[in-house]
Amino acid sequence: IWKRPRIRIKINLPHPKIPKIKVPKLARPNLPSLPKLPKINFKAARKKIVLVLGLILVLLAFYYIFQGERAQELKNAQTQLTEARSKAMLAESLLIIKEDGQAQALFEEALNILSPLTKRGSPLREEALSLQSSVKQHLK
Repeated sequence: IWKRPRIRIKINLPHPKIPKIKVPKLARPNLPSLPKLPKINFKAARKKIVLVLGLILVLLAFYYIFQGERAQELKNAQTQLTEARSKAMLAESLLIIKEDGQAQALFEEALNILSPLTKRGSPLREEALSLQSSVKQHLK
């Protein structure tokens, strides 16, 4: 197989000279300098972060402790209210069968049970007040 020879022709053309254009430099506008940020003392910042986290943990612990006490207080108030209701119902049934002395004693016991429940801020206050008014009507 015959290879065709490569022919190279060198042509020297004159290079055109590009004139150099000077680009004027723009002056920086004088902006007011920003205040420098203070250096942060990481040891003191770490100490403050630990103190804040400790305070948050203490507050959360007290919240859960007092929430448990609130639930216990509500449970106690409910048991006292049901006890007073049962005594009042028993006293009403004793009134029906004409045993006034025992009925009066049971109404007074129910009233004694209800007296701490009717204080301001106690849970189930409205229910205790309505039951107390019905017991007072029977005592009169």
